[in-house]
Amino acid sequence: MSTNTSRKTAAIASLSTTLPQIFNDAQKPNANQRKHAISLRKIQEQCCLNEPIIEGTPHNIDIDGEKAFVTEVIRNLNRILQIRKREPHADRIIRFVASFMQYTQQLDSKDEDEEEKSEDMEEDLEETLSSRFVEFLMRHLLKGLVAKSKSVRFRCCQIIALSINSLGEIDEDLYQDLKQALFERIRDKEPPVRIQAATALTRLHGADTEVDENDGKTITQKLLWRLQYDDSAEVRRVILFNLEATQETIPYIIERARDVDAINRRVVFLKPMADISDFTLLNVSDRHKLLKWGLNDRDPLVRRAASKMIATLWIRHADNNLLEYDDKLDAILPEVTRHAFIIQKYNALWQQTTNETEGDYEFIVMQLLDIAKCLDYADEVGRRKMFVLLREILMVPDIPDDHLSTIVALLKMISLDEIDFTRTMVEIISDIQEIANNEEDDELLRKGTPFKKLKMDDKLNRRNRGIPDDENQSDSENEEDDSRSVRKSLSQLKCLSICKCMLEHSEEALHDNSTVYGLINDLIVPSVQSKEIVLREEGLHCLGLCCCLDKALGLHNISLFVHCLKNGHEELQQKALMILFDIMTAYGVSSVVSKLKNFEELRELFEFALNHDSNEIQAIATEGLAKLLLLRILQDNEVCISALQDLCETYTELEEDEEMVSPSLIADMLADWTDPRKITEREKAGLNTQDVDKGIQADVAVDVLKAITRETGLTRKTMVHILSKLYIEEASEERLQKMLELIEPIEKDMVIKEAMVRNSFNRFAKSVRKHYQPYSREETPVMEAEEATETVPSTPASETQQ
Repeated sequence: MSTNTSRKTAAIASLSTTLPQIFNDAQKPNANQRKHAISLRKIQEQCCLNEPIIEGTPHNIDIDGEKAFVTEVIRNLNRILQIRKREPHADRIIRFVASFMQYTQQLDSKDEDEEEKSEDMEEDLEETLSSRFVEFLMRHLLKGLVAKSKSVRFRCCQIIALSINSLGEIDEDLYQDLKQALFERIRDKEPPVRIQAATALTRLHGADTEVDENDGKTITQKLLWRLQYDDSAEVRRVILFNLEATQETIPYIIERARDVDAINRRVVFLKPMADISDFTLLNVSDRHKLLKWGLNDRDPLVRRAASKMIATLWIRHADNNLLEYDDKLDAILPEVTRHAFIIQKYNALWQQTTNETEGDYEFIVMQLLDIAKCLDYADEVGRRKMFVLLREILMVPDIPDDHLSTIVALLKMISLDEIDFTRTMVEIISDIQEIANNEEDDELLRKGTPFKKLKMDDKLNRRNRGIPDDENQSDSENEEDDSRSVRKSLSQLKCLSICKCMLEHSEEALHDNSTVYGLINDLIVPSVQSKEIVLREEGLHCLGLCCCLDKALGLHNISLFVHCLKNGHEELQQKALMILFDIMTAYGVSSVVSKLKNFEELRELFEFALNHDSNEIQAIATEGLAKLLLLRILQDNEVCISALQDLCETYTELEEDEEMVSPSLIADMLADWTDPRKITEREKAGLNTQDVDKGIQADVAVDVLKAITRETGLTRKTMVHILSKLYIEEASEERLQKMLELIEPIEKDMVIKEAMVRNSFNRFAKSVRKHYQPYSREETPVMEAEEATETVPSTPASETQQ
């Protein structure tokens, strides 16, 4: 006993030398972390135990020795917490601490297993060396998660992320505190901190489904929100790598196949979708989107990853049997004729049901119609049966709009070609109009029968006798007129809805499909001229779709759309504005200007929409102008930087309860949109890209530098930020000279005060001077101040050329 005490005393006394030596060895390259973890465990046992560990018995822990050991470990660990990211020595120490926690937890878990066999499950687990050390360390790291230093927050999150699976059984309060701290760090302003916090939470989301009281979300829901909206590609990537593919997460994972970052798009096919237990978990629509996006991606590495997933990884689910693989890829679908009878059955039940079950049958019919989109209509008998059935369903008076769109899409699939499809739809619309007209004629005929004459004779007799007319009778006649007018309007609205769906699925020009002109004259134009607001809106929508299929018709009605935009009610203004943008997208701005007085009138229309009281109209105008600019239909070389300046000003004026994307992120988007190296359409088409102006972003840089001379505060900081994102390596000498002429006054007279912003600007100036090499024999090369360590005499031009 005295020998153990003396050894423990000696071990505690030498902690200040033995532990630093272990930490020092662990940070060396190629260090054996397992070996150092074993050495640290031996020291832990010597310091913290009163007697050696005996399997099946609780640990006899010395509190004072344990405190000395933990204090010394934390003291050594604190030395690396302030070391910045990507420092290999610090990363090795972090891995060593995680390795030690894993090793010591494994040793003590064996003893716990022996104890659990003999103890009642309701009793609390005995504390062990590892569990007490974990609690001490985690409590210490929780303090670092709220530190001001981003390096400390990053390192603390990194240790937690690496050791989260080795914590074992911990106190419930500690677990909740740890989880809440990670919830805070996943919203940290520093992406490296968010990456580590996300990594830690992905290790917990599978087993923890508890809802956070603060926002009502589970761990999985918080991670999915970050996967969708986090502006850091690395944060989204680490969640993609570690997120388990389930029915809840699969739709969000598939979304990342359209991520702006090419690596993230590739990760979708290399990790979560490749590791899925069975690709039949994906429905037909998800499989179609995944394969379409992957195999048609502009990045060759993404296309290769998608091909590998299909050809090598997914085929394993069918035991590398191609026939079985093909059968799994095909959905199990019924015959067309049988499916048509099923739809007919449930549609009849839907029409006959009560209000209580109406929603159920409506849903069933909708799902059956969606299934019908996947059928093979090569069977002519089945195709005809489905065709007749769909026509019958369209004739139902109160069919929902969702069903309407699906049925029209099905009729487009079933039809022989677009002309046949259009002819069919026109016939259906004519039949609906004819039914409505026949009902009206029957009503008028009923009023002209002898029965009506008897009613008139009775009315005259009552007047001759001095009996007053029945006022209720005249009221009832007015109600009948109103009811008849409503039925007619509803019938006309249904025809407009069908016409709208038809035009949305049409692609051929109207002069090749003349049957539509009859609808324009008989249905669309009268609706536009109607007094009913809803009919005017739907009629204008249909007219706009027709204008997108016929240039002459579109230009002819420009004045009508302008009039609706200026004088209509808000909903009509929205539709008119969208139609105008569609026409400009289809036929060009110049075509629209030709129908106006001049371009200034069009600019006034844009300003009218952008300054409108309605947020919806402002949004439509902004989105439409952005599309015109991106498609180079509307060209304005000054709009890029001026828009960024306005957005910076808007950002500074936000209220406390308002949110907005940061100006720096907007600047990154603008720089990416104007990057000449990302021109893909010409490359896909096999066209020559040599004539592309690779120095175009130098013009953007000139505009940014001009803005820097005028702006201050956040706007100036954002302008400097966008400079670092611009590609100027292939800019011409003239453009580089313009930039230098603007850079020099900023450096001399308008010095930037913020150190980080100033350093970023200096790096850009250095890059410009590096690429600026004037060809004039009379000028000397520009020397960079940072590289000039001594005065360099002027060199004659002839010697320079040598």
